[in-house]
Amino acid sequence: MASPRTATRARLGLECLQARVVPAVVVSKFDSDGDGADDIRIIGDAARNVVVVNDDGAGSLALSVDANGDGDFTDAKDTNGKVYAYTGNSVAITAALGAGNDLFVYNLQNNVAAGSRWLAVGLGEGTNRFALNAAGKNFAGGSLLDVDVTGGTARDVATAAVGQVSASLASVRFGLGAGNDTATVAFGNIDQAASVDVAADLGEGFNAATVDLLGVGKFDRANATVSVATGAGADNVALNLHDDVGNGMFASALLVNVDLGGGNDVFVAGLDYEGSNFRVDNNSVAAIGARGGAGNDQLVVRGVGASNSVRIDQGGLLDINLRGGAGNDGVRVNLGKPDALFLEGTLRAVVDGGAGDDNVTGLFANTGTSTGRYDVAVLGGTGNDTATFALANNGGTPTFGPLGKVVLNGGSGSDTLTNGNPAVSLAADFEALL
Repeated sequence: MASPRTATRARLGLECLQARVVPAVVVSKFDSDGDGADDIRIIGDAARNVVVVNDDGAGSLALSVDANGDGDFTDAKDTNGKVYAYTGNSVAITAALGAGNDLFVYNLQNNVAAGSRWLAVGLGEGTNRFALNAAGKNFAGGSLLDVDVTGGTARDVATAAVGQVSASLASVRFGLGAGNDTATVAFGNIDQAASVDVAADLGEGFNAATVDLLGVGKFDRANATVSVATGAGADNVALNLHDDVGNGMFASALLVNVDLGGGNDVFVAGLDYEGSNFRVDNNSVAAIGARGGAGNDQLVVRGVGASNSVRIDQGGLLDINLRGGAGNDGVRVNLGKPDALFLEGTLRAVVDGGAGDDNVTGLFANTGTSTGRYDVAVLGGTGNDTATFALANNGGTPTFGPLGKVVLNGGSGSDTLTNGNPAVSLAADFEALL
């Protein structure tokens, strides 16, 4: 009798292939700037991609790609310091990094003279970082720097640090989308007919931006524009100005516009008293405008440091325009330490709380030799506002316009004014005077 056979059955199932998926970051060459196929295109995938570009400034790039984001450049699909040559001192790099938590770093190792650099980086979805590291490295002699970075709906961090821009053009644009984003931009001296444009659109979320500028046209002439926009969310924007706008002979311009959108936002602009000290030279203009939008916002322009003065020379204009918008805002200009202003040109300042129960402040003081002009309005707007004004001329002889006085107006509501210098001010619509 045959022995019984044990029945066997094949078990069907799906094999897990996740561990076998090999990241694929595609690097190719193409022609973006019309001088041959020496430009670089990088296409990422859904994994974490890390891209590092080292530019020697003299015709070659060293490219490293960590395709799976494991912290090294030695895996089969990685790229480790591969050298790409470019001609004509001109190169464009485009990157689309996909959905992972990506990092793109561009390191400029030497100055660029009569050269062009284009960076167009799409960070994609994920928590991403971009860094342009060119601090202390200069763009000169008709050079061009063009940086365009876009983010997704998660948190993105983008930084750009550049040395001097001389007789050249530079543009940095960050469009970081929704998410709690951070943008930081710093430039050295912008001069010799140079032009620099900075634009940061941070979108919805709890965002932060810092813009740091040394000088604009200090030794010749130059122009710089800064635009920062945020959406709903509590945003924080800082502007740091350290050195001259203009050289005393040729006109230069610095134009700053900040739109904070909805949310309880903060804008602080610091003008250096110390060091090189901030100065608007003859016939030049520095304009700082900020709008708080809906929400309880804090908008501040202030001097920074203990000694020296902010200088506004003959024909120069420092134009400050702060508008809180709807909400219970704090709007302040504080240039009130004893020698805060060496004023020969014009200081124009509008401090406007807008709708809501606001706290508006204008504090000013000039040196004893100042003979310039104040054109100042401190406005409460609709709501129950508190206003504070002080101006110490310290023996100087400034003038006031266009009404011959500083304008103080509480607007509708029950408003309170603390007035440190009634002789130079015209106050109206305050229910309480302290």
